[in-house]
Amino acid sequence: MGLLALHRARTPIVLGKLQYGDGQDWNNDPREAAHLVAWYAEQIHRPLAWQVVDLQQHPADIRAAPVLLITGHDAPDIPEAARAVLRDYVWSGGTILGVACCSKTSPS
Repeated sequence: MGLLALHRARTPIVLGKLQYGDGQDWNNDPREAAHLVAWYAEQIHRPLAWQVVDLQQHPADIRAAPVLLITGHDAPDIPEAARAVLRDYVWSGGTILGVACCSKTSPS
C-alpha cells in the first residue's frame, strides 16, 4: 500500500475543479473532470490526476494544477478576497476554464 501511495503521489495534477458557494452548483456533473483528465492521459500515454480545490486552501495547493475548471448553471458568487486568489493564480501562469453547463435558464 505504501508503494501505491507513493506512485499516486507522483502523478502530475493537470486540472483543479473549483468548489465554490454553499450549494452543489459547482458539481453538477461530478465526473466531468475525471473524464477529461482520463481522455487526455490516454492521448499522451501517461497517468494524470485532477483535484477539487477550494479558494480557502493555501495558494500553492491551488497552483498545483495548471488549469482550473469552474462550472455551474449560475454565475459563481466569489468574494473579493477569493478573486484576489484567482488573479494571483492567473498571474502565476494558471489558466481558468469556465464552463456554463447544461441549458438551464435563470428564473425571470
